[in-house]
Amino acid sequence: MTALMALVVLLVALLFTRRSLVVSCSSRLTRSLE
Repeated sequence: MTALMALVVLLVALLFTRRSLVVSCSSRLTRSLE
């Protein structure tokens, strides 16, 4: 049970980091395009 919880937390953290990465990348792209 604890292992499953840890896995879920890890997945959520991965999603959050990817989200921030995508946001930063998109902002850089828009800046370079302008």
